[in-house]
Amino acid sequence: MGDKIKILHLCPGNLFGGVERVLTLFARHPEFFPACQMEFGLCSEGQLKQELTESDALVHNTGQPRLSRPWTVRAARQRLRMLLSSQGPFHAVICHMSWPYIIYGPAARQSRIPVVFYSHNALDRSSILDHLAARYAPDLLIAVSRFVADESLKMIRAAKTEVIYNACPFPAGAPDPQLRRKVRGEYGISSDEVLLIQMSRLDMWKGHRRLLLALYLIRDLRWTCLIAGEPQNDIQIKYLAELRRMVGSLELDGRVRFIGQQKDVRRLLAASDVLCQANEGPEGFSMTFLEALSTGLPIVTTRLGGAPEAIDGTCGLLAPAFDDQEFASALRRIILEPELRSALARGALERAAMFQPEVQLRRLNDALVHYFRGT
Repeated sequence: MGDKIKILHLCPGNLFGGVERVLTLFARHPEFFPACQMEFGLCSEGQLKQELTESDALVHNTGQPRLSRPWTVRAARQRLRMLLSSQGPFHAVICHMSWPYIIYGPAARQSRIPVVFYSHNALDRSSILDHLAARYAPDLLIAVSRFVADESLKMIRAAKTEVIYNACPFPAGAPDPQLRRKVRGEYGISSDEVLLIQMSRLDMWKGHRRLLLALYLIRDLRWTCLIAGEPQNDIQIKYLAELRRMVGSLELDGRVRFIGQQKDVRRLLAASDVLCQANEGPEGFSMTFLEALSTGLPIVTTRLGGAPEAIDGTCGLLAPAFDDQEFASALRRIILEPELRSALARGALERAAMFQPEVQLRRLNDALVHYFRGT
């Protein structure tokens, strides 16, 4: 291990979404990081720690700081300095998004360790956290899409920038027809019915409400929509209750079903015909989109953020954001044209090849080697 680049990834760990799935992917595939030794620092117990531990990753407790309580921030920084000195030498600390960058960046700099800002979403001028983060230039900015890099660099200076796309957590391949029939049977979905699915965190900007409005506009067609995701905080609990009321008011009961958190993502994608997500805000680079592509699932989403870098006309349909009619039209087209769905499914598998772990994780390994070793 002595000749490897030793990296400490820092993340709160209190929620579980796209960022956390990226970190678990790092832990599960050390074979694609031949030059790196990855370790992880978390502030919370939860699903992320559990999955990292199950992958035999080394996980450190970095305290439980809160920006509203400065003494907890000081304690967390001291804890990190002690970790860096006792468990070192570390070649870099990688902060995943603004919060850990604000909390831990100064402590890493005091320890004379390079700080990497890993930007999973574009920095937002309306975010206080992003403004605080932008006060300090990282040694290296890693962005998950060109969109994220371009937007983030409008706020934050960086000595060097690398764009590394997220990787899909499983290999590309068409689903087993028997598995497809089995899962559809569990949900009472017939073979001639189009099954739509949205799988995302229950954040408002993920566009659940606009999806429901679009589905109302195509209620004359034969489809069922499953919405996967479990509330992870009070805001999301209220949002889910609002969505349930909306389904009732639109008279979509039975056709739109909320199925909670799904551990086996690929199993559910295998049963579906279309992944749909009417984003109202720009997404950096969706892990769910990559999972859908790797399962040969066409995607209907909005032309925001990094989506056009993952999805083109060969594997999905991009609708204008905030336009329920256009989104409904895209859904209507993909439902009514099975030949189009089949062509997009084939295109999805081809598109997925560039986002496999052996491609993107090796790119990250090579970028870190180039930056920290100059080779």
